[in-house]
Amino acid sequence: MAPETIETKEETLRRFNKELMSLAKNPVIDSGDLNAALHVLTESIARALHCERCSIWFYKELKVSIQCLDLFILSENSHNSGMELFQQDFPKYFEVLQHQRLIIADDAVTDESTKEFAQNYLIPLNIASMLDAPILMDGKLLGIICNEQVGKPRAWTLEEQTFVGSLADMIPRIFQAVERKKAQDELKKANERLEHTVKARTRIILSQKEELEHQIKMAKKIQGALLPSVLPKSKYLDLQYLYTPMMDLGGDFVDFIYDEENDVLGFFICDVSGHGVSAALLASMVKMSYPNWRSFIQDPEYGITQIYESLCGKFAGHFITAVLGSLNVKTGEGKMTNAGHCPPVLLQKGKKPTVFNRTGALLTDLIPLKLETVSFHLDAGDRLVLYTDGIIEAFNEDREMFSEERLLAVLDSHENETLDGLCQKVFSELNRFMGVAHEGFTDDLTILALERRIP
Repeated sequence: MAPETIETKEETLRRFNKELMSLAKNPVIDSGDLNAALHVLTESIARALHCERCSIWFYKELKVSIQCLDLFILSENSHNSGMELFQQDFPKYFEVLQHQRLIIADDAVTDESTKEFAQNYLIPLNIASMLDAPILMDGKLLGIICNEQVGKPRAWTLEEQTFVGSLADMIPRIFQAVERKKAQDELKKANERLEHTVKARTRIILSQKEELEHQIKMAKKIQGALLPSVLPKSKYLDLQYLYTPMMDLGGDFVDFIYDEENDVLGFFICDVSGHGVSAALLASMVKMSYPNWRSFIQDPEYGITQIYESLCGKFAGHFITAVLGSLNVKTGEGKMTNAGHCPPVLLQKGKKPTVFNRTGALLTDLIPLKLETVSFHLDAGDRLVLYTDGIIEAFNEDREMFSEERLLAVLDSHENETLDGLCQKVFSELNRFMGVAHEGFTDDLTILALERRIP
């Protein structure tokens, strides 16, 4: 035997062994996903053998036919399945399957084991040679791995026969993984049924909790009804807000009113200390405290005073921060009264954000009322952003605070966003900074933004 021939066989064996090792370690084989595992297997065989067609067939229940579970065509890099072969049409082939370890048909058209396929299968598909390996599990014949050479006939080498036989022995492992996954799924279902039974038996214990949750949902619905459902419409104005309570109920609140006759917008944002039911109740009381807002829409300081006097003696240990503002959307002239709230931000095209730092005292029974009112002007395209401290005081896993600086940077770098897009960007950047889902927030989140437009 020539040295180069020995070297070629050694290379082939190394390649086959490497492929077998790769398949043995492939997690898909043991995933319990039958289709995915068969895809990996047929592709591996076809590419290792440089064989055009590789397929895996399994007997149907009565063993009178075999069905193709997966066929990989190398030149097309495609998979298909579903073809079925019946014993009555190919009796010789089915008989040989029962008795031979391999079907080695170098010339499949004339080979006694495979010539039954010649007219209807082999010749139309130009299949010249076949190498089939039965798949056995617990001594029972399950199916076959079928390799089909297209074009010129091929003499299957001993190394190729051994390789295919080894892969046929790997198939039961795939089915064991499938059965294992089925068992795990059944166990999961059994656990779910058990959990359902436990819940049913403890329903009496949970009934009061469920009733409380129902009442909170109703309260959430009522609180939601107090928030603006329809934003004021004006050709001079774009207005957006986002509100996300930490719990079902929150202590943040926003409101708007629009005087069409005088082209004046009133806007309001507040933050009740704490969160949950008590904060939500006080926030709802704030809404009820200025029923005649339209009459003082252009006097925000008077409006905040009205809110304070209405709630005096009812704070119950809480405090409130708030901004009440008024804007003539036609002229751009406006005023804001701040009661201890986060400083509003003015955004002007091509300029750095401007912060209104003058803030009064927060609203509480414990200290006298002290307010700060500032005037401002919005040119066409200018924006005003108000927010609650849940945004800037959010922490990440390293206990860093999001901070006013980061908020201003986000607002500055997204000046070309739509107003709604700008609000969404703030929330998405906050989520990214924290690296946690909404459950990680420790306070309610609210942002309000308005933009003056010239029609």
